[in-house]
Amino acid sequence: MEKYFGKDFEYTPLSYLLPEEKDLLEEDMENNPDMFYIAKPSKGRGGEGIFLVNCIEDIPRWRNS
Repeated sequence: MEKYFGKDFEYTPLSYLLPEEKDLLEEDMENNPDMFYIAKPSKGRGGEGIFLVNCIEDIPRWRNS
């Protein structure tokens, strides 16, 4: 879209690969407590398993850790 529409589509959403970038995500969440993030499962499942989080504990793997 950026190729055809220029500055109207000049953005890239932040992305984090877990578990490798957990510390970066956690820091970003702490610095932006009002922001929500889209959590997606590691394998394509046609939209199944996608949910919103706004703190690291909302991600099941890191709950109570």
